Amino acid sequence: MWDAREWLCSAELYERVLAHYPNEGPSAAWWYDAALAHKFLRNWAKACELGREAAARSPRGEQDPAFWNLGVAATIQRDWATARDAWEGFGIPMPEGEGEINGAFGPACVRLDTGGEREVVWIQRLCPTRGRVMNVPATKGRRFGEIVVHDGEPNGERTYNGRRVAVFDELLLFEASSLPTLHTTVRAADATDVDALVDSFFARDFGAEPASGFHMLCGCCSEGRVDYDETSVRTHSGSQTVWLAAQGGRNSSAHRDPARPRTAGGRPNLGYSYLHTAVDDHSRLAYSEIHADEKKETATGFWQRAHAFFTHAGITVERVLTDNGSCYRSHDWRDALAAAGIVHKRTRPYRPQTNGKVERFNRTLLDEWAYARPYRSETERREAFPQWLHTYNHHRGHTALKGQPPASRVPNLTGQYS
Repeated sequence: MWDAREWLCSAELYERVLAHYPNEGPSAAWWYDAALAHKFLRNWAKACELGREAAARSPRGEQDPAFWNLGVAATIQRDWATARDAWEGFGIPMPEGEGEINGAFGPACVRLDTGGEREVVWIQRLCPTRGRVMNVPATKGRRFGEIVVHDGEPNGERTYNGRRVAVFDELLLFEASSLPTLHTTVRAADATDVDALVDSFFARDFGAEPASGFHMLCGCCSEGRVDYDETSVRTHSGSQTVWLAAQGGRNSSAHRDPARPRTAGGRPNLGYSYLHTAVDDHSRLAYSEIHADEKKETATGFWQRAHAFFTHAGITVERVLTDNGSCYRSHDWRDALAAAGIVHKRTRPYRPQTNGKVERFNRTLLDEWAYARPYRSETERREAFPQWLHTYNHHRGHTALKGQPPASRVPNLTGQYS
C-alpha cells in the first residue's frame, strides 16, 4: 500500500496495528508512518495527533524527522505550544515567549503552487516552516506579504553572490495579504529610473517587480541549482510591465527584508515563467514553447504539437524522457504517449543532468535569446523567440554535430519553424 501511495489505506492499516501494539519495538516508526500518511492526505489534525505519539517515542535533539513533521502539522493547526516543543525536540532553538512564532530564521525560496501554476519566490522565514513572501508574484491570485507554509524538504537550490539558499515546495497559504497586485506599463528613458521607482515601493514596505526581473526556467532547471549575482538580470529602459503591491495606507504586516538577494538597484530580482522543450536525441532538433504554467493540460497539448513537428520532420519518436513534475505523472500525459505507442521514462529525482541535452539547450537559449540583449518589453522578447529557434535548428553549429546545425541530420526539415 505504501509503495503504491495508497495513503488512506496505509494509515488505516497502521492505526489498526497500533491499536493493539502501541509500544512494541518498532512502534515509533509505525506512528511516524501513520502520521506521515495523513500529512500526504493533508489531514493535519490527524497528522498532529499521531505525530505526538511518534515524537514521544523518538530521541530529542537529534533532528529526528518525527519532530519535524509534528512541527509542520502543529503549525498548520496553530497549536503553538506543540509546535514550539516539536521544533526544540528536533534541535532548533525557539524565540522566548509563548504563542505564535515570529522569529528571524533567514531567507529561503518557496515554489508557490496555484492550481498547477508554479513560481519560485523569496521568503523571510518566521519559523522553520512558515515564511512571508518578499516578491510580488506574477501568478494570478498570489500576493506580496502573504505567509505560506512549506514542507521543509529541499527541491532545488539558489545561490546569490555565493550564498546558498534551499527551494522548498509550498504546502498551503497560511495567511493572506491585504495588498492587491496591480500591473502597469512603465516607459523609462533610463534603467536607473526603473530602479528608483522600485526602490521607492520597497522603502515603504510595498513591492514592485519589473518584467526584466523575471527569469524563465524549465521545470527541471527550477528543481536544480541556479546561480545568481547582481548582474544576472539588469533593469532596462524603454517600455515594460511592472507588477505592484500597494494600497492607500501603509502595510504594517509586510516587512522589508534587508538580507534578501537584491540587484544593484537594491530590489529583489527573481520570478518565473515556463519553457516547455523537446529535443531529439540524435539530431538535437528542438521544439519549444513559452507558457505560464506546467499544468497537465498545458504539457500534454505541448507534447502533441511537438510530436507532430518531429513526425513532419521525418523523426519517429519511440521514447520520451522527462523530469518528475506532476504534469508528467498525470493520466493525461500517460494516455497521450500510450496512444502513440511511445515509452515514457523519467530522470532520477533532483538529477536534471540525466536529461543533459535539454539542459544544454536551455542554457544556450538563456544566453543567446532570453538575456542576450535588453528587450523593451516581455512581448518583444517572446516575439524574438521563433526566429532564434529557427536559427538554432537551421544555422547554428553544434559541437556534438561536428560544427553542423541540427537540420543537417534531418533531411525532411522545412525552412520554417512553426
